[in-house]
Amino acid sequence: MQAKPDCIPCSLRQVENIIRRVTVPEETALRLRRLAEERLAEIGLDPSPAELATELFHLTTAELATPDPFAAEKERYNREAVNLYPRLRKLVEESSDRLQTALLLAVAGNLLDLGIMDPMAVEEALKKVLATGLARDEGAEFRRDLAQAGTLLYLADNAGEIAFDRLLMEEIHRFRPGIRIKVAVKSGPASSDATRADAEAVGLPEVAEVIETGGASLGVPRPYTNSAFWEAFHRADLVIAKGHANFETVDGEKHPALYFLLTVKCAVVAEALGGRAGEAVFARARH
Repeated sequence: MQAKPDCIPCSLRQVENIIRRVTVPEETALRLRRLAEERLAEIGLDPSPAELATELFHLTTAELATPDPFAAEKERYNREAVNLYPRLRKLVEESSDRLQTALLLAVAGNLLDLGIMDPMAVEEALKKVLATGLARDEGAEFRRDLAQAGTLLYLADNAGEIAFDRLLMEEIHRFRPGIRIKVAVKSGPASSDATRADAEAVGLPEVAEVIETGGASLGVPRPYTNSAFWEAFHRADLVIAKGHANFETVDGEKHPALYFLLTVKCAVVAEALGGRAGEAVFARARH
């Protein structure tokens, strides 16, 4: 999907997010903001929102000589998610529909700021998502596709929440024994997106083959990915793209069974999906 004018301030927040994590003089912060605005003016709105944010992430981190300003935060998210995992597993095991509950917990994962929320707040947030459910749910069609699939590619989103994704992959194995799952992570730092180190920290190699996209970007835009990733994408019988950035960069790609699992966080994506901001969605791509 192409970016909209509303994506410009959202992309600029990428710069602010980095400035808050790296102590810099005010004159440096002003220079970075100016450089970011100039870069956006050069790029225009043809790329996806995820590509705009990626460009500003790399511009800012290069200027600050800080390639991974989210590193400590991602490590903390992974630890908190691993600590929470037994509770998540118990919620799934106690539910009447294990796969559906795992889907809901996975989509809840990127709503939680695991680094600052206390255990009670996390518990309440999870209960709310489980009670509210999915505003758009094409799970019945997914189960039909899954029952016939031999391979599944899962496009991971952020560190921390990938522990929630692990739980979903475990339930997919339970529903479809013998399925081969690959999970795609980034080959380098891109905001809080998961890398191989994050995948290993939450035990993803125990349930899926971890592959890399070939680049460091939000989502999987083609300029930041390699041919091996796209070969895996098109060879998979089934694909789940998790989160905003993956939706923004694979929406429009031709695949016979491509699903988007995300919480809608802005009006631009809401319009693209035909929903509303704040809704949790599990939708099949329509070509």
